Amino acid sequence: MKKICFLGFGLFTIGGCQRVTISLANSLCDRYETHLLSLCEIPNSHGYNVDDGVKVHSFGMPLNMRARKSLISAPKLIKFLHSNNIDILFIAGSLPIPLVSLIKPFIKTKIIFCDHENLAKRDKKSVLFRKLACSISDKVVVLTKQTLEDYKKIFRIKDDKIEQIYNSVDYTPEGRSDVTSKKIISVGRISSEKGFDMAVDVARIVFEKHRDWTWDIYGDGPDFEKIKYKINENNLQNHLFLKGANFNIRSKYKDYSICVLPSYREGFAVVLLEAKISGLPVVSFDCSSGPGEIINNGMDGYLVTCYNIEDMANRICSLVENYELRKKFSQHSCDNINNFSQEVIINKWYELIDRT
Repeated sequence: MKKICFLGFGLFTIGGCQRVTISLANSLCDRYETHLLSLCEIPNSHGYNVDDGVKVHSFGMPLNMRARKSLISAPKLIKFLHSNNIDILFIAGSLPIPLVSLIKPFIKTKIIFCDHENLAKRDKKSVLFRKLACSISDKVVVLTKQTLEDYKKIFRIKDDKIEQIYNSVDYTPEGRSDVTSKKIISVGRISSEKGFDMAVDVARIVFEKHRDWTWDIYGDGPDFEKIKYKINENNLQNHLFLKGANFNIRSKYKDYSICVLPSYREGFAVVLLEAKISGLPVVSFDCSSGPGEIINNGMDGYLVTCYNIEDMANRICSLVENYELRKKFSQHSCDNINNFSQEVIINKWYELIDRT
């Protein structure tokens, strides 16, 4: 039995990368000895369900620690990999890359870098980290076809060293939306790349026409107070609500009629998949990367030209005003879900692990 380990910076904090990594570890533990290793301490109430077959470890560093400080844990990581006979180390996210590059000469463990983001509008540091990951890794896994092509173009990475594997839909919803509620939902970290500043601008147009509807945003992050201020500044506090983080977000979708993704960029946009499997019509900017590979434009939702505020508002209004259109989109919401099914995706991971 191969022994695999997923290494993350703050592996049990709130985030899409963390959620997907833990879910993947749970799916693989029946076939491989599976470890989760967080460089930072694990919160007492982290909200994630970890399978009993997954072994959880932490180096206990502070969650607010700068990434470069993690380099002091190099001897500890080498010892961990040797003592547990880890065959494959998966790097979950970019922050552990410098640490792994430091220990690379001292380990025989294979390295697979899993990039949960894309290369669009990345700062120089972020691009440098990924370039370093390409050089030290035996394999690189990206989430979308667009990111795959970007890696090949920017980093000149060879075809046999990089693979594209979607995130999977690994749950059955508690119920499907009947799209009769007068409620819109958005989900995501409240940070600059998620575009909630644009969501406020969109909401101002929507609620000028439809004051009997509301829009809930679930998530937390560094821009929370900034977005809250903008909501109040535009007198939208009775229509647009910041609900905070919710670990049980998947149970919420069925209570809504439309899901909106206003992001400037996405690693994959798993939120769209979760919404679609719950029967929601979706509206998203056609940003890099993910939405264009998930949404069937005009069939289960709308892809809106980046970053056309008025067009997005008009698309939302067309759904608000037309129950039959919402119903049609809902009926087609699962047409392409099999492309992201747990069975299809996990088999791709089995193939990758078994030949590495």
